[in-house]
Amino acid sequence: MSPDNLAHSTLHSGAKLATACLPDRGIMALAVWVPFGSRHEPSAAQGVAHFLEHMVFKGTARRSARRISLEIESVGGEINAFTSEDHTCYHVTVPETSFRKAAAVLIDVFQNPRLAERDFAQERRVIHEEIQLYRGNPAQHVEDLLSRALWQEHPLGRLITGTPESLARISPATLSKWHQQTHHPARAVFACAGPWPHEKVATLLDQLISTKKNSPPRPPRTKPVTPPTPGPPRNQYTLIETRDIEQAHLSIGFRTPGRHAPQRFALRLLSVLLGESMGSRLFQRLREKHGLCYAIQSDTDLFDDVGILEISASLDPSRLQRACSLLTREIQTLLETPPDTKELNRAKEYCLGQLALWLETTQNIMTWAGECLLHHKRILDPAAVRHSLHKVTPELIQAVAREIFQTENRAIAYVGPGQPPLGQWLD
Repeated sequence: MSPDNLAHSTLHSGAKLATACLPDRGIMALAVWVPFGSRHEPSAAQGVAHFLEHMVFKGTARRSARRISLEIESVGGEINAFTSEDHTCYHVTVPETSFRKAAAVLIDVFQNPRLAERDFAQERRVIHEEIQLYRGNPAQHVEDLLSRALWQEHPLGRLITGTPESLARISPATLSKWHQQTHHPARAVFACAGPWPHEKVATLLDQLISTKKNSPPRPPRTKPVTPPTPGPPRNQYTLIETRDIEQAHLSIGFRTPGRHAPQRFALRLLSVLLGESMGSRLFQRLREKHGLCYAIQSDTDLFDDVGILEISASLDPSRLQRACSLLTREIQTLLETPPDTKELNRAKEYCLGQLALWLETTQNIMTWAGECLLHHKRILDPAAVRHSLHKVTPELIQAVAREIFQTENRAIAYVGPGQPPLGQWLD
């Protein structure tokens, strides 16, 4: 993906458009991002963003739910959506020859959902099933508990799906109001990747997007994250859910700076060093050397203002205390001694290779362009990202570790048998 193939502009409707022209590809991928997700919801309507994401596919004034599916799937395409904490995205991928039709379907879904009352109760039952599915999976549920433990009463700590109680408070009028507030074209970011040049995509979207003369309603507000209180009482940020299951599921999270912070590249490399690969410190120590668990990994998730570095493991409960001891020792080693240059270079090559592989698909290139424009107001050149990763030093890794691996930044979640004293084991 060359910078020469990337472009962005503002459409007649006020929507932003990012494109990646890929002349050798035979498919087109198109998405629209709405910069509002679960963290923007009022407390009385928790889950409304995700609920709306479901409902837009139930039909529009022009198309039934079946017709939406058939128009895309009849040519072998895919249409779907997802909701995150800070945005909602609707996306479609089709052969290039069917792109005009697919773009019309996606924009119709985005702008003109029917939101019929007869579909409402049925889809609410579907979301209830989704909530139970996630809750029934301990490895998934422990991550939801970690968010609640880490962010406390902040909207980032809520379930994106909402709860059965919050869904009961949402009405068709609630969905309609949320759609009007958040889905105005002037607030949207479109992204497209495929063989069409930027001007051709822009012309088509200008024809399809209805230009709303009125100004968009006042958007939902983003509640800032309150810094944690130094020296919190023990277990303030710990959630334990006892279940009669064979494995223990542990998740430890640390608050970090957000996606715009200069430390973000060092933070990513720190996570790689810890647990993002089979060669990482935690995998080698806890699994390969001591055989304490089958799976242990780390990951980062960044928002505009804050982020999280998460370490998670699933293991036999009898091995939990020993695993916590070794995990704490690995973190302490990073605090005391920066990684050597050889280990850091391996982590850099891993990141660079993963980025190169990820950018091989048309859909991922589209996602890169769209999310860059959404969050950074420009399309980042992957070469600049690679350069920033190369500049990270061992001392910077250690500095970031010392910044985030503090007790007041930490939260712990556990799903499994018993009530283990996790705070004691990890201190």
